[in-house]
Amino acid sequence: MFTSISILHFIFNQKLCCITVSHEEIEILDKNFHIKASIKIPEDETSDTGIILVHGAIINRQSLIRVDYSLAEYLCDELNAFVIVPDLQGETTHRKDISFQSFSDIINITTKHFAETYDLENIAGFGHSMGCFVLAQSIKKHDIIDKIVTYGGPIRELEITRQRGFLDYLIRYLSEYDYSLNIRNLMRYIFDKETCDYLDDVMLKEEVYCSENYNYVFESSMFLDFKNIVDDYIEIIKIWDKPALLLFGTEDGVTKKTLNHYADNTIEDNLIFKHIRGASHITPCMNSRYQLSKFEPAVKFIKNKQFSENNTISTCLNWPDKI
Repeated sequence: MFTSISILHFIFNQKLCCITVSHEEIEILDKNFHIKASIKIPEDETSDTGIILVHGAIINRQSLIRVDYSLAEYLCDELNAFVIVPDLQGETTHRKDISFQSFSDIINITTKHFAETYDLENIAGFGHSMGCFVLAQSIKKHDIIDKIVTYGGPIRELEITRQRGFLDYLIRYLSEYDYSLNIRNLMRYIFDKETCDYLDDVMLKEEVYCSENYNYVFESSMFLDFKNIVDDYIEIIKIWDKPALLLFGTEDGVTKKTLNHYADNTIEDNLIFKHIRGASHITPCMNSRYQLSKFEPAVKFIKNKQFSENNTISTCLNWPDKI
């Protein structure tokens, strides 16, 4: 006997049979990197809209883009947009030391190549988890991206810790020594249950996620590098002064303090803070349309030309009421 939930899953996934986007694997050669990336190409190849997705730490590009259904395909289909996701580590080769700055360089190199290759005029960025901070760092240097969406990037969690001085102390302590930290066994203490279960039961088992390229090891130097980026995360986006939508899942264990601090649809300068109901930290990595459709606010935000034309959110204060 069908339940209402199973019927909803069936209806949402029926649209998959109609999707006609294509998938390509590309390589981008640079003096410092050999970048591996995946692209979703829309049915209408005359589209001038592009989206670059930035994956989180540990995982790789296949968390957000795969031959199977993914967030990239959902966005490609809904927005008639080209969607690209480069590997920050994974299959991408770094010719110098790996750092968060090198991650943002990869995003900028990929975005430039993306825009020129497909003649794109409107480009949005989407950062997931640690990818939020990488995306913010990338927009400091280049002006190619027109608007950004982030999901699952902790803000208050880091601010409160810094105010107490603990994070500064911890990072100074951790970065004084040369060592590697494997966080595989710490994940149950960091992430919500759905995230851990989906990682263990799906992402680590299904070949399409290419989990053999996951990296659980962090060098000590990365901690100091991380602090330098996250300290000014919100200010970087405000100074950038283009439209930004910051999304937080109501079931995401990583961003609970941030969710409680910023009410749904809060507007602050060029930022909108929005809650995604029923979404955990891992939701962008899932493979069902039912789950990925929770990011419809991102679709509406990217599609809304008024943001791009006015380059500000202050003239669109009624927009959150429409999503």
